Amino acid sequence: MTRRATWVCWLFVTALLLILVPSVTAQAPVKERHLVYKLYSFDGRGYRQTFCPQTEYTIYLLANVPSIIAPRWTLVYYWPITQEYKADWESLDEVVEGTLEILRGNEVYARLTMEDYALIYRYGKPGEAIKFVAGEEAARAYTRWEEEIEAYWKALADYHRRRMEFEEALKRCLEEAAPCETLPVEPTPPSKPETYITPPEKGFFVNLPAGRYRLRIYGADGRVISESEKEVVVFQARREGVSYRVIPLSKWTFPETSNAPEEVLYVNSQTTIYVQPFYAQEYNELYYSRLRNPQDKSGRKDRWTWVPIKPISSTLVVSSPGQAEETINYAPYFVRQLPGSALGYEILDYEPNAMKHLRPSFWAYKVKIGTHSLFFKLVNPDGSVIPKSQREVRILATHRIKAVYLPVLLVFVASLGLLFYFRKRSYWRRRRLTSS
Repeated sequence: MTRRATWVCWLFVTALLLILVPSVTAQAPVKERHLVYKLYSFDGRGYRQTFCPQTEYTIYLLANVPSIIAPRWTLVYYWPITQEYKADWESLDEVVEGTLEILRGNEVYARLTMEDYALIYRYGKPGEAIKFVAGEEAARAYTRWEEEIEAYWKALADYHRRRMEFEEALKRCLEEAAPCETLPVEPTPPSKPETYITPPEKGFFVNLPAGRYRLRIYGADGRVISESEKEVVVFQARREGVSYRVIPLSKWTFPETSNAPEEVLYVNSQTTIYVQPFYAQEYNELYYSRLRNPQDKSGRKDRWTWVPIKPISSTLVVSSPGQAEETINYAPYFVRQLPGSALGYEILDYEPNAMKHLRPSFWAYKVKIGTHSLFFKLVNPDGSVIPKSQREVRILATHRIKAVYLPVLLVFVASLGLLFYFRKRSYWRRRRLTSS
């Protein structure tokens, strides 16, 4: 076969493969225009933005706390990776004007009109807003925040200019033969605003007691807007208590939790743990998971879950049999990554002067564990014990592992010996019968 014929054959085979093998391209999701509810629901710690699509008929809210229900026209598409419906807010985010009617049973419970709202977030935690402002105050708060940000950027530019002047003056001072009479003063950077505020939007403010409701929106023509009817389940906590997040020194990334006084913490001897207490509330697992995400199917109605609400910065009292009580204060700590390929870390006491440009990694009570079990509890300034804050810490007897496994090993060896003995005995018996 000539070279030309060979090339023709290769081209034919390549073209045939391109025709037969289907092209693999990313398929854009199909988007449909729907009325959905953008929700800013309070989950006990802050306000989370979620949305309730047409596939979910029930909205879940906490009782006796304000929440925001904002009806919107948007483009909705199904995302198979998470098996959820998503909203394309950037393409379409149209306010649904009207009056919100809330019914309890067959009676009208409330009729609400739209108001402006602005959410206040804490820097470093964009997922949850700490609170919101409503009405005319929303626009005023946003304007004040814009002025604060503009002043901060001006102060930051001025700081960089003074910083360069300081470094140049310090360099000249070091280059001079004679020592400087006065050293230049290092400038201090401006403090960054701790919060930021979203531009005002429109929505309904809902604050309901526990119970079941229905809602719908009436348009300007006095008719119920299509796709606006939903059920609303408003629930509250079953009980309250103290929850602990326990961070072992050797397992910083794997903290443990303790939600009830009867729960026992097991740790190794001669170690250190960092204890973070929280006021906690227990909610129905299904209701709370749907509160945080109306499309979440993981929760069950017959189970309950503890939710840490806010940290407790009281005094921790540690006691051990035969020893005096020890008082530990709530303190900040900083986690420093160790250099090298080991990728380790160490937890340091936060020093405000030496670490003034760094923020604490966490706040906690530092409890040093010896060789004996201990108890700890939280105490108020008046000396009273915070209810349900008692916990017991027991030491794992790791030195007794050999004593625990030795009997098992002996039983295993004895079983093997007996098995070998009976198999050998059976073998010789069959051999004698065969020979006879």
